[in-house]
Amino acid sequence: MVAGAAGPRRMARVMGLISVPITLGPVVGPIIGGLILQNLSWQWMFLVNIPFAIAAIILALVVLPADPRGSGRPAPLDWLGVFLLCPGFAAIVYALSRAGGDGFGSGGVIAGLAVGLLLFACYIAHALRTAGTPLLDVRLFRAKGFTASMTTMFLIGGGLRAHRRLVRRRLLVAVRRGDRGVRRRAGRPQPPAAAPVAAPSEPVAGDYQ
Repeated sequence: MVAGAAGPRRMARVMGLISVPITLGPVVGPIIGGLILQNLSWQWMFLVNIPFAIAAIILALVVLPADPRGSGRPAPLDWLGVFLLCPGFAAIVYALSRAGGDGFGSGGVIAGLAVGLLLFACYIAHALRTAGTPLLDVRLFRAKGFTASMTTMFLIGGGLRAHRRLVRRRLLVAVRRGDRGVRRRAGRPQPPAAAPVAAPSEPVAGDYQ
């Protein structure tokens, strides 16, 4: 819906704007959650979402244009793409989850990565050659703005997740060792270090055409 309302020329910038709440969520969310739990009952952790959901529905009805009536039959599902992408993602996720304990040199991790990358390569070849509508259109990456936006979001998202994982591991080790200072700080929200840079930079990624 957002892509249809934005149009192809503003697609990259809109995708960058959508990623701003995702970046600020780990910073603002724990603060708001702590205030709610400190002053209200725990049920408000779920009830607080209702006003935002109602506002989103109203704004969608008012702002987003109606879908144009399609001419002809809808595009069929790309079943070959489904059978290539789903096992490919599963193999990559399995390999990366095992790599933390077994290491990247283990046979299971190497096999999972090899199978996943092979399936991804087969899907890319299929998506570029098919005459129908592919499950994920990789031809979008020919647009410089789209590629720049996706690359920025991928690097920033990976950096933020790695930072949060390292902070949680450090706090866990310190708490196990009995560091009282870290125990007091463990209850405070740990803002991602890249958040002040990530939030303003993501909308700008769509300007590079």
